[in-house]
Amino acid sequence: MDIDIRKAVKKNLEGRSRTEIRGYIEDAIESQNEAAIPGMGVLFEEIWEKGDESRKQKIMDWVMEYLKS
Repeated sequence: MDIDIRKAVKKNLEGRSRTEIRGYIEDAIESQNEAAIPGMGVLFEEIWEKGDESRKQKIMDWVMEYLKS
């Protein structure tokens, strides 16, 4: 069975409200369920690809701040 994780995550989240998506993110983090990691990665990938250089720099600031702690 060949699953396209990107399409599956996008289909699962399409049409959901801001509150529902926030819940998805918070549940994935709080549950520490490793099965949620690919979905979070898909979200990060989409944010990165659609971001302009300013947004990418801000993301990199957050990443670097996290890695220092």
